[in-house]
Amino acid sequence: MSKFLEGNGRWSTKFISPEHRDQLNELGDPDKGASLKVPQQILILVRDSVLLPIMMTVVENNRLEIERSNHSLKTLYSAAANTLLNAIHADLAGIRKELREHHIKVIEEERVDDAAHYKFYYRGYEHQFALMRFLVRSEISTRLGSYIAQLEKLFNGLTTKK
Repeated sequence: MSKFLEGNGRWSTKFISPEHRDQLNELGDPDKGASLKVPQQILILVRDSVLLPIMMTVVENNRLEIERSNHSLKTLYSAAANTLLNAIHADLAGIRKELREHHIKVIEEERVDDAAHYKFYYRGYEHQFALMRFLVRSEISTRLGSYIAQLEKLFNGLTTKK
């Protein structure tokens, strides 16, 4: 602050409206050293908004590889991959809708070695997180397994009805 502004007393205190004060108290006052708490549900949304596009890329690359191959069942595998992509895309659309409803914006900052760093804005504050590559691989593998299990249930339900 400049010398001109320091002596007049206007900048030594902070004015905050009662509504904003209540919201700040709910989150924790950063001036008192308390960290702003982001609800677990929001953290999961943010993480999923980053992981699902990566999953879609993995599935799409595998689908293209299968289509270029000489497998006799490549049409079946490609159709299954397309169904999987549609399911992942539907989940991603739902997550993006929730992020918009909560006014959350997620931005990739940089990729350094084995980590991707992101920041997201929630309730006017900037938060940061990083995803390690080995954790992303593990999480994608687990989630693909659950998507495939859902696809298998759907397929088994169709074949038993006939």
